[in-house]
Amino acid sequence: MSPRIASLVLASGLAAVGAIDATEAPRPSGISIVDRDVIPATQVTPPCVSLAAAQTSVSIPTAYLEDLANQAQGDMQNSNDPARVAYWKGRSARWLLDLAGTVRDVKGCDSSPIAHAHRSSQRLAVTLLESGIAAVWVHDQPGFVSRLRARDYNRDCARGPLGSSSYRVANGPAVMLLVTCMR
Repeated sequence: MSPRIASLVLASGLAAVGAIDATEAPRPSGISIVDRDVIPATQVTPPCVSLAAAQTSVSIPTAYLEDLANQAQGDMQNSNDPARVAYWKGRSARWLLDLAGTVRDVKGCDSSPIAHAHRSSQRLAVTLLESGIAAVWVHDQPGFVSRLRARDYNRDCARGPLGSSSYRVANGPAVMLLVTCMR
């Protein structure tokens, strides 16, 4: 087969794959999907850091991030798991603090696009949402959101190469999609 024909065949195959609506694809058997509620903080006041998505923002108290960042002083030592987890939470918090400040949002937080945040910082934001420390607000609505809907897909990669968790305002817009595992 000539290189030109091979290129055309490959291009047509990619175009066909790109045209398939992902919502119509059947779920592989045995892959678990778990829906659950998450109760975020109901208020965050400045000083704070926000990660902005298209229609929502996640806001985190700066003081809490600074406390976490203080745990990541120096180099990570070969120590026990809790010390490593604390170190990575601290590094992730420091990255969020260093990222912030591109604009001031309507809640008074230093805000940056969520896509600019390091993946481990996004994971930290989700951890803080799930523990009730971070809050979520919808850009065109007053106040903070009282409940999120989380969907865990293939948690811990138990039945496939990729797992994720998606977060959205209950009956509302998406907040964040987080890849939770790959193998």
